[in-house]
Amino acid sequence: MHLLRLGVCCVLVMVTTGSLEAQVVRFELGQRVKRFELGWEQADAELRAATRPHLEKAVQSFFGLQLTGAAAAIDAAFCRLHVDTMESEAACRLALSSRLKLGPLLADSSNQTVKIKLEPLYDVASDSQESQTAAECFASTLVISWFDQQGNSLGEQQVSWTLALAGTEVALALPGSGDYTFHCDLLLPAKESQRENRIPFTRAIISRVDLLAERLQEVKDSLRERNSESPSSEILTAQYLANVVKTLADGVTPEAPYPAARMLSNCEALLQPNGSISQLFAPSLGMDQWLVLASGDQQATVRVRLPQRDAGSAPDDPRPLLIAFHGVGGSENMFFENYGAGRLVELADERGWIVVSPQLGVLSSSMDVDRMVKVLSDYLPLRSDSVMLVGHSMGAAQVVKQVRDNPNCCMAAVALGGGGSLGAINGGVAQPWYIAAGEYDFGKRGAEQLAQSLRSLNAEVVYREFDDVEHLVIVQAALNEVFSFLDDILGGQSPLPNN
Repeated sequence: MHLLRLGVCCVLVMVTTGSLEAQVVRFELGQRVKRFELGWEQADAELRAATRPHLEKAVQSFFGLQLTGAAAAIDAAFCRLHVDTMESEAACRLALSSRLKLGPLLADSSNQTVKIKLEPLYDVASDSQESQTAAECFASTLVISWFDQQGNSLGEQQVSWTLALAGTEVALALPGSGDYTFHCDLLLPAKESQRENRIPFTRAIISRVDLLAERLQEVKDSLRERNSESPSSEILTAQYLANVVKTLADGVTPEAPYPAARMLSNCEALLQPNGSISQLFAPSLGMDQWLVLASGDQQATVRVRLPQRDAGSAPDDPRPLLIAFHGVGGSENMFFENYGAGRLVELADERGWIVVSPQLGVLSSSMDVDRMVKVLSDYLPLRSDSVMLVGHSMGAAQVVKQVRDNPNCCMAAVALGGGGSLGAINGGVAQPWYIAAGEYDFGKRGAEQLAQSLRSLNAEVVYREFDDVEHLVIVQAALNEVFSFLDDILGGQSPLPNN
């Protein structure tokens, strides 16, 4: 509980300060977690185990409110995975201690450039700053590439490390208004004994919009005119999207990559007389949508992925719904951007499932699952009898709370790295559970307690403990089993055997 209270304090600090510095560190921390988890997925068991001390330090730093310390520890874990020698590992850590400041992320279409500059994010240990290590770092190159939303390459440019330190501009040559994916990779000098050390450095979305200032003013005026209307999901979503776009236009670093051009178009569509959220999904299957759902006195900010339809399905074929609850310090973006670099969403996409991740408050959800499903069913072709819940850490406790409040809210429940006692439930437990924790996971006790509580209620329970895994990567480690478990439930089979 002490760690949990620290986590709550961490969330309160990040939410209440709202400072530019805190938002930058939050973005950088997310970038580093994604980079590490992509590397962890490809690493062998020995290398994964070698990163555990760094990951434990990262978790301790995060819950101790030392966010740059958490970023440094995650970078150290990544470098341990990525490079072959201690010399290159030191150079990797020194290089990753910087962040790439870039912008504008959103501007008028007439602006065809982006400014880049390397700035320090945290200090590295003095033993990593030897002259040879620094020389290897400063001989590095940044490889900058940009793509359209279909993944087609639009250009590439190399910039020396020293030039990026001084600051420079990159000419993007964009075809027009739209959202473009921006990649910056770090190319460390190669050695004869090593593979090429190309490291993902920064990922972002660069957006350019025709008549940006005029359109922002029109949206502002339209929202002011409709201020007296009852808070429908359409109006609340339009307000949310307008705020994100305005924040990006003001040059504020977001916590996640946002497709600002599409968000502005969606905002304008919702402010039309017959604007409806359901209209946002038809032209953008496989793309994420950010919504604010309204039901009576409850509201929920959610990120939604409606998957591409397979060739054999009709446009309105109902889909299973997977609701994912994030952990402390996260947001509705967490399962899409981190937790295995969005692998849960990819696995659900392959199966044709809808994924919804709500923004959680401190230890609470702003809307119960039943209401969420009811509101979403007005806009999405979902199967209300095929709702599955998954949660990590605080999100695992949220899954427990949802089932405790309404035992029939889902057909399957998954709790990773946490949980706690379910308590007494009238009529018993209605769904099977998958519960997992890491061997060194501080949430293991809560997961064990949940499994014991469910067994006392004669529920179907699968409990797993993953060797050499701690709290940060338990989602990544368990995802294959989680989806095998959910596949079996949807297929009408018994869940995985317990051990």
